[in-house]
Amino acid sequence: MIIDDEWQTREGLVQWVPWDRLGIDRVQCMENALQALDAMKEDMPDMIISDVRMPHMTGVELLIRLRNEGNMVPFLFISGYADKEYLMAAIRYQASDYVEKPIDMQELTQALEKTVSQLKAARNTDAEVTAIRLTSADTRYDEVDSFLQATGHSFSQAENYWVCMVRSRQQAEDAVRTWGWPHMAERLDEENLLFVTCQMSGDAPPDFASLYEALLIQDGMAILGISCPCTRPQELSKRRAQATLAIQRGWFFDQGGCFCYAPPDGYARSVLDKLMERIRPGLSAQTSQTVTAHLLTLQEQWRSIPGLYPLEAVSLLSSLREQILQWLPAHQEQIKGDEVMAEVWKEVAEAGRFREALLAVNRWVDLLFQRHLNRHRYGVAMTKALEYVDNHYAENLSVELLAKECFISSSHLSHLFRSSLNTSVKQYINDLRIERAKALLLDSKVRLYEVGSRVGIADASYFSKLFRKATGATPSEYRAKYLK
Repeated sequence: MIIDDEWQTREGLVQWVPWDRLGIDRVQCMENALQALDAMKEDMPDMIISDVRMPHMTGVELLIRLRNEGNMVPFLFISGYADKEYLMAAIRYQASDYVEKPIDMQELTQALEKTVSQLKAARNTDAEVTAIRLTSADTRYDEVDSFLQATGHSFSQAENYWVCMVRSRQQAEDAVRTWGWPHMAERLDEENLLFVTCQMSGDAPPDFASLYEALLIQDGMAILGISCPCTRPQELSKRRAQATLAIQRGWFFDQGGCFCYAPPDGYARSVLDKLMERIRPGLSAQTSQTVTAHLLTLQEQWRSIPGLYPLEAVSLLSSLREQILQWLPAHQEQIKGDEVMAEVWKEVAEAGRFREALLAVNRWVDLLFQRHLNRHRYGVAMTKALEYVDNHYAENLSVELLAKECFISSSHLSHLFRSSLNTSVKQYINDLRIERAKALLLDSKVRLYEVGSRVGIADASYFSKLFRKATGATPSEYRAKYLK
């Protein structure tokens, strides 16, 4: 199925892709994602080629919807360069591949050949039942059931089934093997182990808590993802998609965890909408510290939403950026053309943890103020002062030093800060240091005793006093709260 709102692209793909050579005998074309969803109700394609940006629903949003429904159909994107941040997340979370526009037909054909080979390999699996085959959408369950019964495998008499994924740097097979519940396990790659387990009639359900405890003994960063239960083996392919999503919840935390699948509910969108209402005034009347302080609250709020997964989170953060650009029409083109800001935003989609994504968003906001907003809002001297503080806050700053850098008197500089920001120079510097300290405290790699000195406050006792006055918590209490 080809999904693209440009008829030239659809027709070009139909005409120029060597479908016969690929072994594909039918090609459907859809103008948008909503039309494609309607068609899929009647006839599910073997693979999808989709544009990213389309009216009504983007290709990434369609991918999220299908994966949340347990549909693992191969999904290949065609896109423009500007869609990179969406695609990096999409590739990491079950998109098959992507090809940039203008489309290189040789590159597209190679990507399709790879996908077709994977589909054929899945369908030509040996008769032996494996965890991967048992959870594949291509499996014929009459054959599987016959095999299970012939071998006397207990799975054929199970009352409930679960599909689970383990992500661990260490070998997890030993913990699963000695767990004590019926299971069929198979390693997908070096990091991920897939296994199916079941509950026999009259028995208690599997004790996943004890399994997770055993995994933690081997690897303190192990992650266990658990699907919802099902009563028929025919539903296991959808449960595998659920387990794959559940394990991705570990992205929001800086340590391992045990996560059960929960359906998306849109709550993260409403949280972001409320946050945007608080951020908007800061773009026109406040400083970058105020905006970034609001953004850091997402760390705790989004982590507590069971049905939020990384791909949707990255998509929502991108929508936040788009909304900020809409609020700043006078600066929109300059910001879009700012290569430094574009490079920082790439880190959002490539982030290995949610905390890293948030810190990248905050760096983008800092650059937004430094490189664009401050230059138009304040005079030359005030803009230079703000940029100097933002770049040298970790050094020994004083009103006199800052005034000298700006070629004005100390009294004039103090007047500028009071009239422009309604605060003193010293208070502005301390507020900025506290915000930067908050970001460092979210990084578990930074030692607690290093934080104060890294933001320009070498006296640990004085730093702790300032931090508590500003946040209501000591540095250690703040870290414990957000990294629990």
